[in-house]
Amino acid sequence: MPHFILEYSENLAEVASPANLLKQVHALAIASGLFEVSAIRVRGESRDLYNIADGDPNYVFVHLTVRMQKGRNEQTKRK
Repeated sequence: MPHFILEYSENLAEVASPANLLKQVHALAIASGLFEVSAIRVRGESRDLYNIADGDPNYVFVHLTVRMQKGRNEQTKRK
């Protein structure tokens, strides 16, 4: 069961829609053909406590973590 966890700074909404990013990740996971659609899990986690580089509050971040069960070969993981 693949899990896609999109972690982002709370100010991301000022420049992009977190909901749209989640939808895009979900669509790409389906389009990859690597996973059963019913097994795909995509979630977002907004972070209100963070420091980026020199601390400028206008900076945003997005971090995607992908978790897959064991058993997939390296070529599949890279794809």
